[in-house]
Amino acid sequence: MSSRCSLFILLVSLLLLSACSRFLPGRSIITEAALPDAHNISLHLSERNESLNSFKGIGKVHLRRNNISYYARVAWVGARGGKLRVELMGVPGHPKSGFSSDGEWLYYYDLQDRKNPVKRISSRDTSLKRFMIIAITVRDMVSLLSGRVPDYMYKKLEVKRWKASQGYVLVRKKEWWQGAQKIYLGPAGKDVVQIELFEWNSLLYRVEFQRIRSIGQFRIPMRLVFSNENGDIFQLDIERYWANASISSDTFILKPPMR
Repeated sequence: MSSRCSLFILLVSLLLLSACSRFLPGRSIITEAALPDAHNISLHLSERNESLNSFKGIGKVHLRRNNISYYARVAWVGARGGKLRVELMGVPGHPKSGFSSDGEWLYYYDLQDRKNPVKRISSRDTSLKRFMIIAITVRDMVSLLSGRVPDYMYKKLEVKRWKASQGYVLVRKKEWWQGAQKIYLGPAGKDVVQIELFEWNSLLYRVEFQRIRSIGQFRIPMRLVFSNENGDIFQLDIERYWANASISSDTFILKPPMR
């Protein structure tokens, strides 16, 4: 067979293979150009509810661990700067139970110590795991109660398709695989559906935004469902919410109960 004939057969074969590949089922190719810009999405999320500086709320919590459930009614106030106070709404006359943070110190009631019933520790990056079984910081909790995505120090941004909902996933990554924040967005790329926070390869917490409502000019999830890799669940249902409420700074400092 001549070299010219061999070349002709090779070209025909390549053309046939190329044509056939266009009709292979289930192989729709999405190029990076079809995805929204990661920096624009991240900027939009940073501006969400930007003018919401403080809040008050009343609702109920449901904790589940090891197939055992706990329920309680709670009230809370919060403000920018990692300020938060949460108290269980118990029966009148019963000892108080709750915690607070003024942005510098984390205060909590120790009902076992009658002489010194209020303890305090540094609130810097302190986890609220002892109060709500989920390893989340006060600042992250304040952001979520404000309907915002928690701030995250990242080195790299990436956006992917979220096939489960036809939406997107914005991934904020630290360097050297130290951690990541994944933000799951709806089809329009605006509504937050779920957030996951990882430290190295371990999931610290997952939170779902549910029952989102407009409170004035703000969009607030009226239900937050937290979970971790152990299967523990902390669910907060918001019954009443006041945006930009007037709150005294003394509110965030716990004091011993009056006898």
